[in-house]
Amino acid sequence: MKHQTADSILAEYEQLRRKAVELHCDASEAAFLDPEGNNDRVVGIEEEFELESHYSDWFTRASLLVQQVIPHRSLEFESLYYAPGSRIFIDDQTMTIQDWILGRKPESMTWDDFNRRMFILFNLQYQIFDSIGEVLRSAVANIKGLLRADLFADELEESRELLAKGFVRAAGAVAGVVLEHKLSAACTDNGVILDKRKPALGDLVVALRDAEALSEDDAALLFRLTSLRNKFSHARAQEPDESDAEELVRGVQKVFQSVFVAAPPVAT
Repeated sequence: MKHQTADSILAEYEQLRRKAVELHCDASEAAFLDPEGNNDRVVGIEEEFELESHYSDWFTRASLLVQQVIPHRSLEFESLYYAPGSRIFIDDQTMTIQDWILGRKPESMTWDDFNRRMFILFNLQYQIFDSIGEVLRSAVANIKGLLRADLFADELEESRELLAKGFVRAAGAVAGVVLEHKLSAACTDNGVILDKRKPALGDLVVALRDAEALSEDDAALLFRLTSLRNKFSHARAQEPDESDAEELVRGVQKVFQSVFVAAPPVAT
């Protein structure tokens, strides 16, 4: 990989990010979706979504990219998958993604909790991987700008499809990811300098508003969407319902179509 150009690294990143979004949806469904309330089956979920094999391929390739672009976070990324050799027992604090793949459920956890913990671990891993994009933007900003619109539109369409199928949490999670990327991109496009190293979604809204890149009405909309997004991304937040997901998806589409004038229209 060391002979890759910035363009080819970006292409690899974008391909893996698309795959990560698909895996994020599958992991969310595995953890939350069963409409019959029957999540007491790990093997069945893996067979249906082929999550194990798809994740293993993604993890292998993503690990190499993380090592190359953000090596200081490589150990953190891999520790979410591999169990430390010093581990004495498995519980909800020490389990890893590898434990979930191998079905090593702690006796203290139900299958529901086991699946949900896997989703939380992968979500953390996804966030680390996704931070690669910030590093690559400065090197290939123009190319990234061309790819970004298609990716956002595709991901928002994925969110709509998940919502139509009744996968409420997955739909909201994907829409939240799209919103976060859009606001980060808006900060870059508007030359907004962020005070925090890892700003929250609300920090991005405040920064854009203070830079007069947003009207007060648009800022109010984005604060509302931020509140909704937190329901889907925080494990201890109030459980979201279908109306929350619908409002979030519609709101994110409005952000694309009218809040940032320069943004490309979203396919309907």
